[in-house]
Amino acid sequence: MSLDTTGMDRRTFLSTIGLGALAPPLAAQTQPAGKTFKLGLLATNRPTGQPPTGPALSRWTGTPGSGETIVAALIELGYVEGRNIVIHRRYSDAIPGRLPGLAAELVGLRPDVLYGHGGGAAAALQSATATIPIVTVTGTDLVAEGLAASLGRPGGNVTGIHAMQPDTAGKRLALLRDAIPGLSRVGLLCAVVGSQPGANQWLDDTLRDTQSVARALDITIRIAWADQAGGVDAAFAALNRERVAAMLIPGTGFASAQRDHLADLARKHRIPIAGDDRSYAEAGFLMSYGPFFGDLLRRAAIYIDKILKGAKPADLPIEQPTVFELVINLKTAKTLGVTIPQSLLLRADQVIQ
Repeated sequence: MSLDTTGMDRRTFLSTIGLGALAPPLAAQTQPAGKTFKLGLLATNRPTGQPPTGPALSRWTGTPGSGETIVAALIELGYVEGRNIVIHRRYSDAIPGRLPGLAAELVGLRPDVLYGHGGGAAAALQSATATIPIVTVTGTDLVAEGLAASLGRPGGNVTGIHAMQPDTAGKRLALLRDAIPGLSRVGLLCAVVGSQPGANQWLDDTLRDTQSVARALDITIRIAWADQAGGVDAAFAALNRERVAAMLIPGTGFASAQRDHLADLARKHRIPIAGDDRSYAEAGFLMSYGPFFGDLLRRAAIYIDKILKGAKPADLPIEQPTVFELVINLKTAKTLGVTIPQSLLLRADQVIQ
């Protein structure tokens, strides 16, 4: 496997195969003539940057938490914003308390379908409507949260992709230990607005999985919480005082909004950090491991397309990721003075030079 970051890597190739199995060639898809659809999009973070065109789109994830890859994928499916689809966007700016009001605003616009990025968004939308179809990509267990009857037959108005992020938390810790042999003390920085232990099922599952693997690997875990922007610095400092040798950052919407700042703190204090999707490694974290969200969001766009063509969310199975990716930032490793074992580099799906 080449460690070069240019060209098509293994994840791009697998993602392309997966998308081909999900739907006919995108160019062959056409939309009903004369029909303009309305999509309501509720997400955590406002997007930055514009999506690329052509093959590069398969690697683009947009701003974490923004759901804008949905829009880019809909373009691939033949939708043109302002021509055959109108998209109403609302962003909570990582403040969960804003979600119910924003969801009500979107429902009041009477869209044909709603997209909620994350479990909190999906729950807020379903609380606002039991009839308008809702598609979501979330780490939350939609069945456990009561948003769907089962994975195979959701039965209501919510379907989408369950990213299963909590199940990868322990694996992420194990990979971090592989990157730093002898690692024995790790910090877990939970950046989430308006939540505490026991209040968020996804985060609780993440903590539990991490602690379980930590015990097996004889690693001590120290936890710090940040519920506002200034709190990130305080939480980082608290873990630094605990003399942790590395950190894990669960990928909440608030953490996504703070990822560049967290990367700066990591460089300043020379502490390696692992995140749960490639955007964190690209921002300057030492590494990331988790589902390829670009692929998951494209699959969600296919569900939106199916619903706009007459499918019912109750009959569309909730999908789960089948392929996960490990991304290592060698530039960050050199800055931090970390030597990544060659055996781990060979396992990586992408190495950022």
